[in-house]
Amino acid sequence: MKVLLLVHSLDVGGTELMVAHLARHLRASGDEVEVGCLGALGAIGEDLRAEGIPVLVHARGPGFDATLPLRLAQRVRAGRFDIVHAHQRTALFYGLLGGLLHKAPIAYTEHGFAFDDATLARLRWFNRLLGRRVRLITAVSADLARQLTTHEGFAGRAIVVVPNGIDCELWASADHAGRDAARALCGLPPEAVVMGSVARLHPVKRQHLLVEVVAHLRHSIPELTLVLVGDGPERAAVMALARDLGVADAVHLLGARRDVQHILPAFDVFCLTSRREGIPLTLLEAMAARVPVVATTAGGIPEAVRAEVDGLLITPVGAEPPSLEAGTPPHLGTGDASAGRDVERFAAAVTRVLSDVALRQRLTQQAFLRVRADFALADVCRRYRELLGAVR
Repeated sequence: MKVLLLVHSLDVGGTELMVAHLARHLRASGDEVEVGCLGALGAIGEDLRAEGIPVLVHARGPGFDATLPLRLAQRVRAGRFDIVHAHQRTALFYGLLGGLLHKAPIAYTEHGFAFDDATLARLRWFNRLLGRRVRLITAVSADLARQLTTHEGFAGRAIVVVPNGIDCELWASADHAGRDAARALCGLPPEAVVMGSVARLHPVKRQHLLVEVVAHLRHSIPELTLVLVGDGPERAAVMALARDLGVADAVHLLGARRDVQHILPAFDVFCLTSRREGIPLTLLEAMAARVPVVATTAGGIPEAVRAEVDGLLITPVGAEPPSLEAGTPPHLGTGDASAGRDVERFAAAVTRVLSDVALRQRLTQQAFLRVRADFALADVCRRYRELLGAVR
């Protein structure tokens, strides 16, 4: 089987990592694989090239690039690919337009949250017009599968849920005996009480709530420190808020890192405050590394973390249940009152985890078993290969 994996970029991120894992698995299984990158090559693209996996950067222009579909079609014909596997909506958009000019079947995997209402309206129109060209549709969570059918023009289509996966053995080997070394790597003293998160600094991730949690708990837990791993457009705003609340000394922004395996042992609790999610790889990694989890009920998170079993889940104030009717996807309230109550709920959950040793031990053990059973990378990649092979 000869597969073209199409992705928006290969910067460090959950989707990009899954594409890289799948490329490696396909090659190890004897298939021919090429990764088509519409935007930045990024660190993950450089890694794949160094491993001998072909990565072709298609250099998408700003806005709508009218030449890109033709260039993609030419590449598919020249490469004689059996199937084009587009990951996320932008890759699908250009993949479908290019597909009007070649005969290779198209598969589509959705990894993340939706766009705003105006963009969704255009998506629905486009998907209804050309979506029948897609031979296989998968989503990383049942929540995303519902969204594709009810909001994005794929009504009546069978959508297969294939969750994200991680190398459980790699993350289980995180050295908690080296907790002090991990804290030194973060620039923290051994006695710090560490609340950490690994996610892009983006408004949808709502890291500002974690800064407010630190301010809320500073008097009761003076050693409380927040470590944020990741980068993005909210970096300056997060630090400005920390300064305004008088907790800048307790907030550490480490930027995008590729040594998260060595940083996670520094965390006493892993927090995820997102408004929308698929099934985040970083959440699975924390579970595999036996770091207790406090997260929202956004998107597919409850499909990975069972409340009070694998972690503590917070339903944000103003959250709406997933709708099965046409219209906009579920959203969360963003008013000041709602945000304040979300801070209180997160602070209470974090305090509970930090103060109850038996709870921590129970949650982390169950989370570890959960990830090994249902989110093993090898199983996920095998499932993708089976599905792609059936439609080529």
